[in-house]
This record gives sequence, C-alpha cells and structure tokens, in this order.
Amino acid sequence: RGKLAGGDAAQAPAAAATYETLRVMIDPDGKGYFYINGKQVGTLAAAVSVNVSLTPVVMIETRAASALSFDLDYIEVRGGRV
Repeated sequence: RGKLAGGDAAQAPAAAATYETLRVMIDPDGKGYFYINGKQVGTLAAAVSVNVSLTPVVMIETRAASALSFDLDYIEVRGGRV
C-alpha cells in the first residue's frame, strides 16, 4: 500500500488473516483509479500510455531481508481496449 495522488493518507498496512478486495480501473485516457474494499483510495492522472498493450501482474515486494507472502483467491480482468 502506498500513497497515490488524491488518496487516503491514513491507509494502514493490510492486516494478517483478513480479506481485502483491490480494484484498479483505467479509463480510456489512461487515468487510473484505485479502490480498497470498494472505497476509492487514489487516482493517477497518467497511469498508463493509451498506445501500449497491458498485461495484468500481481506481485509482492519487500525491501527487507525477510520474505513476504500472500494468498490470492482470484483475479478478474476485463477490458474493452484493443
């Protein structure tokens, strides 16, 4: 979790043993909208280039020496871009 433009600065880290629904929407102009559990937590004006094909990726990253893991129940990808 991080701070995005127009986002909620009070976003706490995800708690262990809890479920969250994360949603990313990209409009036709490349603007990104980000949601956690149905609540909009940020926007990004130039999230993607409108001339580039997209591939969804789910990942976790740590900047510490210890390993991190997460469980992913499902991913849904829809798009009308060509």
